[in-house]
Amino acid sequence: MKQPLIDYGDTEEARVFDLSADGFPCVPALGITRSRKKKPADPEHTHPGCLEIILCLRGGNLSVSAGGESFPFRPGSVFVSRPDQPHHLDAAPKGLYLYWLLFHLPRGRETVLGLSVDESRWLTTRLTTMPRRMFASNTNIRTLFRRLFALRDAKDLPGVERRLLMRSAILELLIATADAATIAPLERTNARVEEVMRQMRAEPGLDYPIDVLARRLSLSPGQLNAAFKQIAGLPPHAFLLHCRIARAQEELRKQKRCSIAALAGKLGFRSYRHFSAQFKAVTGVPPSQWR
Repeated sequence: MKQPLIDYGDTEEARVFDLSADGFPCVPALGITRSRKKKPADPEHTHPGCLEIILCLRGGNLSVSAGGESFPFRPGSVFVSRPDQPHHLDAAPKGLYLYWLLFHLPRGRETVLGLSVDESRWLTTRLTTMPRRMFASNTNIRTLFRRLFALRDAKDLPGVERRLLMRSAILELLIATADAATIAPLERTNARVEEVMRQMRAEPGLDYPIDVLARRLSLSPGQLNAAFKQIAGLPPHAFLLHCRIARAQEELRKQKRCSIAALAGKLGFRSYRHFSAQFKAVTGVPPSQWR
């Protein structure tokens, strides 16, 4: 299995650059691939000594085959081919849009990107022990790919500044990719989010800070919001409010003489007035009238 010949150039369908000329021999190829019409599968190939990181921005029914497995490759997904492992795109549908990068892994006491030996080894370990080859991207990965191309094109920047910014973007992109590979797949994420929802229903009076929940589920706040909206149709704070109002209705129904002010405090509202306003916003009437 041979490493494919890379067509370097700058066209409407492909922008491919060797960053060695910019001072980064560890990045032999940085590319954008676009397809205006459907193309057949590319030949199976390897990239000896290199990781290939591919971000799908647009692609329809796209899949990647690697090591005898086929991975559905949807927009917003990242696929990482490990060094010397055969892989290929099964087809290139019309409208395909990919960012991709080859990164030559250092060996032994080699160093990259101005890092020390220990830092280069740490980076290599992170990239070669990623638990998943296909995983969801995040805004940071997309932003860093765009930044790299913008810096590659920014000929007006002083040379030292441009190299420093490009070095930072490459390093951030590699670390962001390794971090994204540790996020649980959507099915597991949804199951863990549903567990949090069950807790909110059972104990609506507790506080559930977004940043704490996000860390607990190994998600970003944005990913947590998206998961809640996908499952419940509401972001976390709105879902918790509905859980609190539902519990308030239950308590008011069961206990005809319970103190509304005490109930407000029990359910985590700042005050009776706050509770009454939120209750009315959800049910259409204040709690005293609802009872």
